[in-house]
Amino acid sequence: MVLDQLSIGEVWMHRPWAHTDRLSEATTVARQLEELALAREIPVHEPFAGTVIGPFTVLSPSRSWYVEGLLPAFEAALPPATGLTLADAARWIRLASAAVGSRWDVETLPRDPATSAEDESSVVLYGEFEGRGVLLTSNAGVRALSDACTFAEYLGLGLPSNLRLMQVPNDGNPDHLSSRVLDRLMGERLPRDQRHYTKTAFMSAARDAAPMGYTIVADALMRRGVLSFQTQGPQLHHAHEMPQRHWLPAGPVGAGA
Repeated sequence: MVLDQLSIGEVWMHRPWAHTDRLSEATTVARQLEELALAREIPVHEPFAGTVIGPFTVLSPSRSWYVEGLLPAFEAALPPATGLTLADAARWIRLASAAVGSRWDVETLPRDPATSAEDESSVVLYGEFEGRGVLLTSNAGVRALSDACTFAEYLGLGLPSNLRLMQVPNDGNPDHLSSRVLDRLMGERLPRDQRHYTKTAFMSAARDAAPMGYTIVADALMRRGVLSFQTQGPQLHHAHEMPQRHWLPAGPVGAGA
């Protein structure tokens, strides 16, 4: 474990067993991590909305939603026919095959996507570095990201104007985003003749991941002035006003990239 190899000052993790005894078997590894930390006298804290961790602020989940809404739904099956449906997929394939996948007036994100409670419990973090915002989303879904936007607005963070680097949730899975959420995170879609890319997103899609899903997301982000990049094996380096050194330009993802 990392705790055995590095010097750790604090551990931040959700502790579902502190709020319910229904998930004892599913949280064995996490409980072992907590026990190891406490044995080494390392403080363990739970990250809920409003918590400040170094330069980052937790935007989601709130403690009440986690305890009262998410934990009771852990291990529950999602309702059928949610997220990216066959009709959505067929529509995107028709557009792509007709070479109009990058049409500015067509957005093919799923309608009313649903995400598991486990994914929605992912910690959403926001930090600013010299006025440039960074958003880390893990596997958060539409509800968690919507709540994060609402809390950011309450704090006066101004995500659409300040955000410059975003982790696309769940490896670029379109079931974790919606047009409305992207509007709140990145700003509304720009007219095509006014497109100007000032923001960056990265997604950790696997090497063998089907391109349809993450291309849908990348195209939606492009409409909001965001260029997306995939890890998919090679290392990526993101910097602002720093020497390029030995790094070479990476190619963005998307039909119009």
